[in-house]
Amino acid sequence: MSRGVPLGILLALVTAAAAGGYTFLDLGVGGRVYPGSARGSGMAETGWLSEENSFATMLNPATLAMIAGPDVTVAYHVQETRSFPAYDSFDALLGYNTYAVNKNYYQNAAVGFATGVVPRALGLSFGVMYSPVYDFNYDYEEEIRDRSTSSQPQDELIARAYILGEGTLKAISFGVARLLAEEASVGVSLDYVFGGYDLTARVDWADGSPGTEDAISASNLDGVRLRVAGRIEAGRRWEVGFEATTRCNMRGDFSATTANDLLWFLPLPETGDTTLAWKDVEVSYPASFGIGVRFHPRNELVGLFEIGMKYVGWSAYGGDFYGDFALDNVMSWHAGVEHVFYSGMPLRFGLAYSPSPKDKDIREVAFTFGSGFATHGWTVDFSGRIGWNDYRYPDIFDDEMFGAPHSGDGLRWRDEVAETSFSGRLSFMRRF
Repeated sequence: MSRGVPLGILLALVTAAAAGGYTFLDLGVGGRVYPGSARGSGMAETGWLSEENSFATMLNPATLAMIAGPDVTVAYHVQETRSFPAYDSFDALLGYNTYAVNKNYYQNAAVGFATGVVPRALGLSFGVMYSPVYDFNYDYEEEIRDRSTSSQPQDELIARAYILGEGTLKAISFGVARLLAEEASVGVSLDYVFGGYDLTARVDWADGSPGTEDAISASNLDGVRLRVAGRIEAGRRWEVGFEATTRCNMRGDFSATTANDLLWFLPLPETGDTTLAWKDVEVSYPASFGIGVRFHPRNELVGLFEIGMKYVGWSAYGGDFYGDFALDNVMSWHAGVEHVFYSGMPLRFGLAYSPSPKDKDIREVAFTFGSGFATHGWTVDFSGRIGWNDYRYPDIFDDEMFGAPHSGDGLRWRDEVAETSFSGRLSFMRRF
């Protein structure tokens, strides 16, 4: 193959909610957004116990029971992604006559509020928050040029090919928690998930010939999911937090045009029609389960360690409009540490391991870091994330489309993709 799937270089300023960069592997499914603060993200997204604010509503609502007075968390998220050619199927760096770039720029906001219920003897707290949960923004552009060394002019532009995505699934969450004792609490939250997305694949020919385009649109999607959670202190130094979230069955309207087979990476129904449209059909997002364990060392070391696991049942993803995405159930691992200096400034590090549901052999390893400070009653946290991911994937736009031989099938014909992501996050919390 002569063109690479994106080499994802994610450069982001993120304030409340962002996961790793949205890449080709997420098309049609969406990139998961971590609905937490910079404290949790700086500790590798270990949000089962580290999110001791109103954002716990979507991560572990049992932690809301630790909030006695009003808590406000406000966040703003900006992300930019750049990608470059990777390696072809012969493991050679792509030549000068191929250019590809994946660029992302989008912004959104998240906000949460939580408080305890008076009288506190009841042990009740509640929280409400808004956050994006899946993002579909994607902008891939590729220049296809003549590779022949004998043709004149050399490196002549043949076409420009695009994959353009936009849209977000957002959620408003309502949670309540009960403090059973000083050592234990339980919580439950309900998410109303809504939104839509558009995805377009297009080829524009340099000679002025009419372009070709296929597109899919999902609109008016909405559904609910339920989350139950718990928190237990086992002695002075150990804590356990867990949550289980149900599947989200969303209903909405879908339409697609498929005359040019440019959306080959989506399992659309084979009806023989090139224009498809359905009203009020269902698509299901998967259930999940997560558990985290926190350890407080002896007092000589002011800090904590947290390790967690999240299981997501992606094999159940699909619905009336899509066929079988053939996604795998995946289990990600997260480990973080926070040390607090005598000045009160925290220092955080983390390591995360996340397989892709499209292929469990595609794995991202991410290193996180962060810190924070308090000023004028506000707690300000910031974090960074660096991720690495190497895999093979078919060419997005096959050479055969542009007059060259078909690249072939099988793993040995796939492009080798080296993907690196960088992100940052900033969050603000005020407790009254």
